[in-house]
Amino acid sequence: MLAVIVINFGSPDRAIHFVQNECAKIRAEHAVIVVDNASTDASFGRLKEELPQAHVLRCMENQGFARGNNQGVEYAMRHFKPSHILFSNDDISFRDADVADVLLNQMIHHPEVGIMGPQVVGWDGARQSPNPNYTFAQWYLWPTWGKLFYKKETLRKKLGKDYKQTAPEGYCGWVSGSFFMVDAEAFEKAGGFDPATFLYSEEQILSARFARIGKSVYFYPHVTVIHEHEATTKKHFGSKAIRWMEFESNSYYYREYVGTPSWQILFGRITLWMNILRGK
Repeated sequence: MLAVIVINFGSPDRAIHFVQNECAKIRAEHAVIVVDNASTDASFGRLKEELPQAHVLRCMENQGFARGNNQGVEYAMRHFKPSHILFSNDDISFRDADVADVLLNQMIHHPEVGIMGPQVVGWDGARQSPNPNYTFAQWYLWPTWGKLFYKKETLRKKLGKDYKQTAPEGYCGWVSGSFFMVDAEAFEKAGGFDPATFLYSEEQILSARFARIGKSVYFYPHVTVIHEHEATTKKHFGSKAIRWMEFESNSYYYREYVGTPSWQILFGRITLWMNILRGK
């Protein structure tokens, strides 16, 4: 049994299209749970009316990605006892119609894997996943300050800029949070998503939580989904707000799960502020 969790926040057209057109391609026994994160429009009513095949939950406050998905999982575990859970954005389309079924089959045959993601590409064809376990310095400091010490190509290699586009099938640091599958029992054992974040870094944090219980992350590029990156986020937040939101979530991850010293995070904050002022 597979549970599919989808979060909606003021984008009912996308959620409805995804459930009707993409989830309908899943052949395995499954249940779709749509969590409406306190949308201020008529989302909840439309979702209930137009998605009779789904279980639509209503949150009275916008809980963000982590807490919203946790609520969806709690409902799924209580009512369906799924063996696996698929988390998906509503701006995803299946390039391979059997992507969910293939991932489910692969996970069943690889019990050591707690999280598995397919190839995720944008409309431009570029990969958005997977990722290695970058350090905070690689993420926020070296892209700006490394230019003072290294040539462009050397810095590019140190930052692993080509990793996403060239990574082969196998274990990795983390996969894109836009579409990935987890072992349900392991998800519960790991404690689910960390509710301390609102948006961003959930996949890194979840991967760290799974590592603590001995479960790995696996990239399976033989099936593909297309992701319209930040389609919903950009509808509600400005670019500067998104950058700061991402920084705060990443800082939490690096501080609490990696042990990055506070001085590095402060330096990263100053660097981001400086780049925004420079229009970078």
